[in-house]
Amino acid sequence: MPLTTSRGHERFGADAIHYKKSGRENVVFIGESKAYKSNYKFRQAFSESLSSIIDTYKSLQEELLLYTYDDFIDPQLQDIAEKLKDGELENVRYELVCLISYNELKSPLGECEKEIKQKIENIILERFSSLDSDVTKDISKPLVQRVHYIVFPFWDFDGMLEGFDS
Repeated sequence: MPLTTSRGHERFGADAIHYKKSGRENVVFIGESKAYKSNYKFRQAFSESLSSIIDTYKSLQEELLLYTYDDFIDPQLQDIAEKLKDGELENVRYELVCLISYNELKSPLGECEKEIKQKIENIILERFSSLDSDVTKDISKPLVQRVHYIVFPFWDFDGMLEGFDS
């Protein structure tokens, strides 16, 4: 269920709200995206993404008052969207999703697909292990457990962006 604060404005990126029914629970996914094409910015991208998604979560009810439904919302979801907006949706569980893309400098090259995938995984794990241990210290543990990270390293971010522009 995508929502936006204004139909008249272009959406810049991936801030999003999605919905899924799971048993008796109404699961609402709140997504934030951060992209950094500068070198050596993984820590900053991670920290800003985490801070942004937590701030969005904390101010969600106020933000929902601004939302209007996009034309493409499934008519079956309009009642759910209205109840969420009005704070009347029961058994709601929020899941927070951070998409982080950044320019990676370590080479992922390998002899075969399996080796390349392993190198990419190791690079991402190394980036996560380099984060300060107190990066989540001001966030409650139950909330930290509901934050999901999707990481996209790019080896030619400028080239990828140019491909979209052309």
